[in-house]
Amino acid sequence: MLSPELPGVRTVLEGLGFEVEEGVAVKGLSGYVHTYEFRAARGGRALLVSVKPADPKLLLLELARALDVREEVLLLVRGRLPPGFKDPPNSRVKLVTFESLRELEEELKKIL
Repeated sequence: MLSPELPGVRTVLEGLGFEVEEGVAVKGLSGYVHTYEFRAARGGRALLVSVKPADPKLLLLELARALDVREEVLLLVRGRLPPGFKDPPNSRVKLVTFESLRELEEELKKIL
């Protein structure tokens, strides 16, 4: 299901100076091809971006999928993380929660 926030997320990323490509297919280490909503690139750094609701099952699937790709993954979570979910330490995966695009922009400014 397409997220209604995708155009706004793209605008936020572009406003932070990223070049954004939509619907990016990436071949994983397993050989499986994964599709991400965006690839955001800035200054030699490229991020695969996924936008998901704060559903524990979906988040676990996203974290597992991130293990299969070499690139850094930015997992943007609509809503609040369930208790016990947090950024994996020393990971290529960054979890960012947001309830509005303004909040998303502020959170991304802190970590990118």
